[in-house]
Amino acid sequence: MATPDRCRFNLLDEPLLHWRDGARVRHAATMPGLLAALGAGDVVDFPKVRAHQYHPWCMFLAQLAALALQKAGKTDVKQVEGAWRDLIIGLTDGAVEPWCLVVDDLTKPAFLQPPVLEGSLTGFEQKLTPDELDMLVSAKGHDLKEGTVAPGEIEAWVLALMTLQTMQGYSGSRLYGIARMNGGSANRPRVAMAPGPSPSDFFVRDVRVMLAGFDDLARQARMAMMGTRLLWLEPWDGEHSSNLSECAPHFLEVCRRVRVAWDGGLVVRFTPTAAKRLDANAAKGNVGDPWIPVARKDGKALCIAYKGFTYQMTSALLWGSDWVPSAAATVQPWDAPEMIWLGAALTRGDGRTEGLHERRIRLDARKRRLFAEQRESLSETANKRIKLVDLVSKDVLRPALKALACGGSVPDTYYQGLDRAVDPIFFEALWQEFELPERERNVAWQKRLYHLAEAILDAAEHGMPIPDARRLRAAAKARGVFESRAQAKLKDYFAEREKRNSAFEEVHP
Repeated sequence: MATPDRCRFNLLDEPLLHWRDGARVRHAATMPGLLAALGAGDVVDFPKVRAHQYHPWCMFLAQLAALALQKAGKTDVKQVEGAWRDLIIGLTDGAVEPWCLVVDDLTKPAFLQPPVLEGSLTGFEQKLTPDELDMLVSAKGHDLKEGTVAPGEIEAWVLALMTLQTMQGYSGSRLYGIARMNGGSANRPRVAMAPGPSPSDFFVRDVRVMLAGFDDLARQARMAMMGTRLLWLEPWDGEHSSNLSECAPHFLEVCRRVRVAWDGGLVVRFTPTAAKRLDANAAKGNVGDPWIPVARKDGKALCIAYKGFTYQMTSALLWGSDWVPSAAATVQPWDAPEMIWLGAALTRGDGRTEGLHERRIRLDARKRRLFAEQRESLSETANKRIKLVDLVSKDVLRPALKALACGGSVPDTYYQGLDRAVDPIFFEALWQEFELPERERNVAWQKRLYHLAEAILDAAEHGMPIPDARRLRAAAKARGVFESRAQAKLKDYFAEREKRNSAFEEVHP
């Protein structure tokens, strides 16, 4: 089908998007073609997607597919390109304009761009490059610089517009964010499971999960089964907000009044708004997003802090009692014997980006069984181990470091050293030792913490600025403090060590 007059860059019919297969061959695709490749299991990555856009793009495509399939009464994600085209255009009642990047008629929607009923962009500000439009707040001396993506990169504009409209938070006066956040400086994390690591693996499972829970979500979140699915189809004057109850489950939202125009090249014009696109403050970000866990206590959507998916946070999300798992991270009866757990988020602060975080945990058949059958015991064991790390850090390592410093200051890198050392080994140690008898399990974990803390003290002895005349005495004092306090806090390990030493002396008097 031809692109309508005065429209450019039709995502339904022009191969403007790119993906790569398992042989690392790059393919250009239409939006329906990309969904077909994802559903067939062929996509292993997106070569033109930047790191911070990867998870938003995966989420957007899965939501789009679920919305299109549900409206058509279908459930099979394995559709050919032509069928996907029919499904997608069914969301817009046959209109092609909402899938075009540029639509000159401002009274009609364009891709992720609401109609501008004023019929004019007078007063709209202008952005000249994709990364000026993107949600990412770039730092001066590091991260990604603004203006590094060429204005002619059509896919770059699509991706920048997508991250802005579906992931952005509050970023200044009259610049409001999405409904799927608990606060303007929060973030929209992605917490999910899949049988493999590829975008296709997650896509197929995510869509299946969304379709299975569509009806229940409509009731629980008081949404309309036949409500608005694509928020950019509706006119928005920027002065008023729509109600969440008018939206369908898994709706695709937009949070800014923007319009892409053609002026010998692509430019974007935008204007601040007096109101948010959705009146959803009372929901605290909990609008049924399939990737966001919510707090059991107050129902607030998860916001990942600047430290990211630490072992403490990840443990709480995996099996903790404080969070309701996201739908995409909830074990399903039809899941494969082996799964991958994923946590990802771009953390945000007040007017800044604080880091892109991702953690993946592979659950082989044994781990998957334990995860499903021993969740409560895993939670209890993990919590005990986390508390012991904190105890050793504060009551063993910290006093020893203070003794070593001879009254001087101790760099935070040493105080935080045990947490950093534990983080990469925490889950593998838990899986390895979980099925041991309780005492053996405790001894194994206490032994690990003792040696990790000892290594940090060793590094401090050589790395901290201590006067040479006092170094030996300070080191000896620190060792004494460390050993005495370790014996008091790691009793099982020291009892086992003493038992082994006694047995050795009996054999070798």
